[in-house]
Amino acid sequence: MTFFHFFICILFLQLFVFIFYQTHVDTEKEIRRLISKFIIKRPVLGAICLRMKYEAKPIPKKEIFGEIEAHNPFAITPATNTISYDPEQIEEMQLKSEDIEFILAHEAMHILTGSLIRLGDRDPDLWNVACDFEINYLLNDMGFNLPIGILYSGEFHQNYYYAEKIYEILLSKAQSNAKENDKLITYLPEEYQGKQLDQHIYPKGQEEIAQAKINTQNALSTASQIERSMEAIHGSGTLPTSIRRLVNKLLAPQVTWKDYLSDVTTTFTRNNYSYRKFNPYYRMQNIYVPTLRSSETKVIVIVDTSGSIDEETMRMFISELIPLIQMFDVTFLSCDADVYVEDIVENVMGIEDILNHIKGGGGTSFVPAFKWIEENAMDACAVILMTDGYNADNHIEIPLSVEKTIVLTTGKEPEGFTPDVVIPIEEEW
Repeated sequence: MTFFHFFICILFLQLFVFIFYQTHVDTEKEIRRLISKFIIKRPVLGAICLRMKYEAKPIPKKEIFGEIEAHNPFAITPATNTISYDPEQIEEMQLKSEDIEFILAHEAMHILTGSLIRLGDRDPDLWNVACDFEINYLLNDMGFNLPIGILYSGEFHQNYYYAEKIYEILLSKAQSNAKENDKLITYLPEEYQGKQLDQHIYPKGQEEIAQAKINTQNALSTASQIERSMEAIHGSGTLPTSIRRLVNKLLAPQVTWKDYLSDVTTTFTRNNYSYRKFNPYYRMQNIYVPTLRSSETKVIVIVDTSGSIDEETMRMFISELIPLIQMFDVTFLSCDADVYVEDIVENVMGIEDILNHIKGGGGTSFVPAFKWIEENAMDACAVILMTDGYNADNHIEIPLSVEKTIVLTTGKEPEGFTPDVVIPIEEEW
């Protein structure tokens, strides 16, 4: 090889390196430009993207819908708030600026919707598809043009199905077509197949799951704050109703009855002290230290006995209250339109003790029950109302002594007052 040929080879090598490096840098610059664009035009997405880390690295191609060499130029890792991108695949696919803009928004929505921490015990591949269907129609609502061949369903969009409902449909379709023990995703009908331009890296272990939840919660809080600010300034937010609805749903406390019961118990036992009774250990040493007043804390349980709650549901209610009965001074009121004073159960011992004293069957009004509490139980710290949600009261006065009002409902939230928490029973059992 002559010096000339060697020189030409070096030039070609440098040119190759330059082209590769330029592609890498251009992708990075494009992401930065798009984030700046989001901040101005789509502040919620911009704020989420600013929280993300970005790394250029090779992303292995993955089999999708039976296609061995399916492209996945991007990957989202919610546990680390990281978006990875593969410059080589981006170049190979000849992705345009609007394609990268869409994918970047798509990844931000994965964080905002908490899609990868909603997996549960579902099939990951099918769940990936369900989440992409959900996110893509939400982005369409935001005004994004969907890339050709992307996962999208007019049916899911029209009905505004969440990923959970979409998954049920996909699972049913895949199972009905499956002929052997193989990946269910390969048996989805053609109308439920399409391009997946990213890989979803699910959190593993309790630490990663916890961090992913924190990242999602931060994104949700950011979105909510920005929307409130935009409404205050401009009179309207930037997110379409479909996304606002999902944000509100995810921001709502995901509390179970047992969790909340535990919280109430812990709060009272840790924080409520009384000088009525002194700690006997210290009293022997002539030191008077207050005891926790949980044993003296009164909790009132109002049972709606208007006839719409059957005995089975009532037993469910009461069985979940057993830890409360063991910890506190619990009083039960049977109530329809009246309070049955003769059947008020104090110092409850068990389920049958309550069921034997329940009477009613008339109309529904909670005013008499709360009036009885105000007149006879001003030391009550918490009230738990078990109801189907229907009542005839326009206004219910909650006694000032009551710190927490909890409603367990088999139907709607009762009107006339605003409880601290409402727990739909049908979601619990």
